[in-house]
Amino acid sequence: MSEKRNQGRRGRGNGAGDQPSPQWADGLRNIYDSVVNEPLPDDMLALLASLDADGEK
Repeated sequence: MSEKRNQGRRGRGNGAGDQPSPQWADGLRNIYDSVVNEPLPDDMLALLASLDADGEK
């Protein structure tokens, strides 16, 4: 993730004023990461392919 996007997150930077993340933040980050890393369903891939093909006309 870019440095600019991380600026608003507590506990992610290395400045002297950083506060540790709350206990629930790590769990939330793990859930988010697992959802982002899930593969797209075949139906969604087919839809995106058809939309790409329609856009090239």
